[in-house]
Amino acid sequence: MDRKITVAFIIFCLSFSSAHSANMAPGLLEKLTNTSKDTQISVIVFMKESADLSILPYELKNKVSYMELLSEKSQRNIMKYLDIEQKRGKVSKIKSFWSINGFVITAYPEIISKILRRDDVSKIILNKKIKLPEEPETRISKFTTTPYSVTIETNITQIRAEKVWFNYGNRGSGAVVGIADTGCQPDHPDLSGKILKMSAFDVHGMK
Repeated sequence: MDRKITVAFIIFCLSFSSAHSANMAPGLLEKLTNTSKDTQISVIVFMKESADLSILPYELKNKVSYMELLSEKSQRNIMKYLDIEQKRGKVSKIKSFWSINGFVITAYPEIISKILRRDDVSKIILNKKIKLPEEPETRISKFTTTPYSVTIETNITQIRAEKVWFNYGNRGSGAVVGIADTGCQPDHPDLSGKILKMSAFDVHGMK
């Protein structure tokens, strides 16, 4: 009896995955099959159409406008469908992001399955919460420091962040940023008093 159930489940999974056009992230199929039809799931949907920024001259304003227009156009039909399902109570949340030409949606499994079958969708991943590590016992003020430069750091110029500062007057004020890196200088003028939480790990992954 157990063997029959196992074989039936494998056949179901194979037929379920083959019927879908979009790629599924690990864990999504299991989530869809194990979640009650009355329980909603939060996922991130990526559209298939992507922006070709090489066709535009380097002007950030032009590229942002292009990505916004492309995102609106490629998501237009699916958003019409989701608006209808939202009015029916099958979708509780939709938030579009032009920067990735995708959106976050919270909906019942049947809606996620229908989205997976669409030809204009590239992939779907689970929308997970990432938990910050616990604060270390060592106070930030005890970290060793090194001399710093008063000029704009090299990594800032590499991503052309200073152009956003000067051209748009936006320095990211109020945004909370999470970073996994080899370390930082906590008392640097750009970081001093602005670090909410921080954990340090050795080469073995231990605090």
